[in-house]
Amino acid sequence: MEHNKEYYVYRHIRLDNNQVFYVGIGTKQAEYNCHRAEYLRAYNTYNRSTFWSRVYYKTAIRVEIIFESTNYEEILLKEQEFIKLYGRRNLLQGTLVNMTDGGEGALGNVMSEESKLKISIANTGRVRTEEVKQRLREFNTGKKHSQEHKNNISKGGMGKEISQETRDKISASNKGKVRSDETKEKIKNNNIERFKNPEARKKARHGSHGTYLDLHTGIFYEYLRDACDANNYCYIKAQNMLRTKSKNIRFMRVNDGVENLTKTK
Repeated sequence: MEHNKEYYVYRHIRLDNNQVFYVGIGTKQAEYNCHRAEYLRAYNTYNRSTFWSRVYYKTAIRVEIIFESTNYEEILLKEQEFIKLYGRRNLLQGTLVNMTDGGEGALGNVMSEESKLKISIANTGRVRTEEVKQRLREFNTGKKHSQEHKNNISKGGMGKEISQETRDKISASNKGKVRSDETKEKIKNNNIERFKNPEARKKARHGSHGTYLDLHTGIFYEYLRDACDANNYCYIKAQNMLRTKSKNIRFMRVNDGVENLTKTK
């Protein structure tokens, strides 16, 4: 745990009875564009317990930052003090849905695979109402990920393959959707800004960077598009063959950094 950052203690108050129902801690974001983005964990509605979610789905809530410090140990002690002050509901001591007495230093904690599986099973089949969806949208409006967060998301997705079942679900969920003129304009403007970057234009033209082997000639290429262009081969067909793992595949993607390979440009 790094101790040169800024930390805070926050509390959640349910507005139907004005009671504090949760106390937690978080790390202030290095990059932010609004109050909510600076205190991201305090306003985040994800990765919350079932008990917390039950309260959130019943009533509107208010977020308050109640203590800040660069001393992490002090933050942990303050968390314990406030939890003790308001009392845990599961111990019949107060109004909090906290499941522990605090001070565990759970920031950056890595869940076990068993815990992840339990959460996955609990959320399977859950359908959010339109009211809940709207509240989530309002809660997340104005949030901006730091560059570090973006890089972590990017690294987390590297090497992952989307199954055909998942692709079919995504396709089915998007069928029949009609984008508003406002949404279309936003997409258009975002793409205009994105393609001002030469690297983005190159990636869009050539596809994902990697090492592709032509199984007919034994030649390696840096991009799948280059391999297709050099052999007068349909790029879309090559993509589909890679995605479906066809037996008649022409180009095979191999691991980056293979030794003793000569790539063509």
